[in-house]
Amino acid sequence: MNIHLSFRKAGISRLVLCVLTFSSFSTLANETALPELFDMSLQDLLNVRIISASVTEVKFIDAPSNVLVITKDMIRRRGYRNLVDVLQDLPGYDFGMYYESGESTSSSVVRGLGEKDGDNPKLLVLVDSVPQNNISLNSVALLSHEQQLHDVERIEIIQGPGSAVYGAQAYAGIIHIITKQKFTGFNGEVLVGENKSREITFHYGEVFQDDVFFSLAMKKFDTDGDEGKGRPDPGGYYHGNQAPEALTQHYDENGNYLENIKNPNAGEMIPDGYSNWFDTLTLRVKLTSPNNEVELFYWDDEHGMSTSLTGFEYYANAPEYLVHRRGYHIYAKNNWNLDEKWSLKSKVTYRETLVMPDTAFSYTYRFDGIPKSASSSSSQLTIEERLDYDYSDQGSLILGYRVMRSSKSEYFYSIGRPQNIDSSIADSSWNIAVAGGGLNQAEPIHQVRVLEHALFGLLNQKWNEQHLSSIGLRYENSEEYGEVYTPRLAHVFKLGDWVLKAMAGTAFRQPTFTELYFDGIGNPNLSPEKVATYELEANLLMTSAHLRVNVFFSEEKDAIELIQNPNPDPNSFSDRTFDNIAGTTQTGGVSILVNYEVGNLNVYSNYIYTQGKRDDHWEDIERVARHKINLGLSWFIHEDWDANIRFNYVSKRRAQESNRWLQTYSDGYAPSYTKTNLAVTYSGFASITPQILVMNLFDKDYYGVGRRSAESFSDDYDPVDNVNPRGFIPAYHPQPGREIHLKISASF
Repeated sequence: MNIHLSFRKAGISRLVLCVLTFSSFSTLANETALPELFDMSLQDLLNVRIISASVTEVKFIDAPSNVLVITKDMIRRRGYRNLVDVLQDLPGYDFGMYYESGESTSSSVVRGLGEKDGDNPKLLVLVDSVPQNNISLNSVALLSHEQQLHDVERIEIIQGPGSAVYGAQAYAGIIHIITKQKFTGFNGEVLVGENKSREITFHYGEVFQDDVFFSLAMKKFDTDGDEGKGRPDPGGYYHGNQAPEALTQHYDENGNYLENIKNPNAGEMIPDGYSNWFDTLTLRVKLTSPNNEVELFYWDDEHGMSTSLTGFEYYANAPEYLVHRRGYHIYAKNNWNLDEKWSLKSKVTYRETLVMPDTAFSYTYRFDGIPKSASSSSSQLTIEERLDYDYSDQGSLILGYRVMRSSKSEYFYSIGRPQNIDSSIADSSWNIAVAGGGLNQAEPIHQVRVLEHALFGLLNQKWNEQHLSSIGLRYENSEEYGEVYTPRLAHVFKLGDWVLKAMAGTAFRQPTFTELYFDGIGNPNLSPEKVATYELEANLLMTSAHLRVNVFFSEEKDAIELIQNPNPDPNSFSDRTFDNIAGTTQTGGVSILVNYEVGNLNVYSNYIYTQGKRDDHWEDIERVARHKINLGLSWFIHEDWDANIRFNYVSKRRAQESNRWLQTYSDGYAPSYTKTNLAVTYSGFASITPQILVMNLFDKDYYGVGRRSAESFSDDYDPVDNVNPRGFIPAYHPQPGREIHLKISASF
């Protein structure tokens, strides 16, 4: 299904910039496009009601937050397959790993705020108000194929702090997926594409007596992946490498520990590329009545190791070495209207996030054929009571209490065989084996149980037709990190066609299990990382256009980093420890968004400028583009035809100081790129809708900056003299070329 186009890559970039100049950076990150797009005014669209900013429903344009909305019809018409597709079209999201496989399926930074040493725990992902972040590691989950979007009503995306409402991890932003509530009928989709990509989804719903709705939605996705074929690899991290001459460590068939022996694969070339297959399953069941709701959401994701590890130290291309993660949540909630002004909302949620023990990889230079497996098991029970008081038509007071019991586990490594995930004792400790202590040695798995309490209040007041205010305060008390207060304040001022917003809020990111407890470097006395963010926003509403300008400034303190341990444990493997760092870090920028309609053409785009203040001067932030421009054109060619083309321009991105390859060969920056995606939809059939999706239309070569420290320097590897060079995380993550998919949707 390859299509060869003769466009020059430099010419494409210039074309996109010319179009952007013509459209005056016209954007729409906050449009709420519906099938009746051109039958509705933009003012009507901006009156769509959302819930994430104020817990209760509020008009989109009145929301006391910098909020973006993606509707179900935008998802369908633009051909979004997952959240990474969505977020690349919005301002402020920078990716190192996009929808790759590997230890994690994405690595992101939000408006310059992210984690130096992991997957962003400063972004909170919610599904129907239930957190989806890993319970032990706090990291983001469900941005890639392991999420389902076909039963989603809308996605509400808040940029800025949200801890006053949602607690920990609502630091840089919130992604809130809201599913359909009263769906009846049947929707199904079949997608096929290159690399044997296949996806089947369906959504079935019906209504019973007494206004009780039942729905069932499922998605099955799998792909062989492209195995890195045709992707850029200028440093040779995954191509042209020879197997090491020696094994630094090994156990023979009798269990004897050996060092520096000849590698049975010596002299052979390591197969090029990497294994990036996917096999995912998701399931959502809902039962809804006027005052009650029960939901079960289950997901299971298996995928290859891909580019998360270097291809000369690990067998990244072996399909038997994989990452297997699983999770689910179930909740029950009840709404009790006490009278016309008072209501009580109760919710009980139980969820688990698991790293399954068949997660495994293997080294090229030690323990030949003996895999290293990883596992982690975490669970969480939450009870929340909320009292809503609508004291007038113009104001409401919300008071809430939440108690949460979490069971957390370390990311435990075993050797040779998978660990029983339900056991608190490991059967075959990696730590003991690597120290020469033998295989099949038992070791306790570090687990903790944590109790947390939270009290929160939110006051929303409409003073008159021009002024609205929102004041919030949350108090958290955790057995792990103590007490935290997170206030927020926002004011909305309407003046003719202008809507102006002033917002200030605080948030926190709690320490991870590793930072608190990991053997030798953990510090149980850590405080949470904290941020204060200030924003000014101006919205101009016109008959056929909407302009938004947002200026933001964030100040972080109590950053958690690995430092030299002043009192090292002589028995520890490391002389470093996690600690809160004194001082502050500042980040700021401006985003511009515009949406306008011209006849049967809808234009949406956005621009963001981001910088950080480090060492008393403003400069580029690691892994973050200073400039990002997104442009989208929805063209209703005919009443039955819809063409949607989207351009993503990302300027060069500064690499970490530890990223020696980019520092040496690319002046410390990953190059800029412009990517183009196309979706063409035909709606002329009664119940069947075909759609062609072309991702990376012009086959652009590009890659993301390496995750975490990205410290592996491929030049250091030598199959004879240096089989284990310093660092194991590659400098970059190559991304796929052009991909073509056909999707057939049916509705009954």
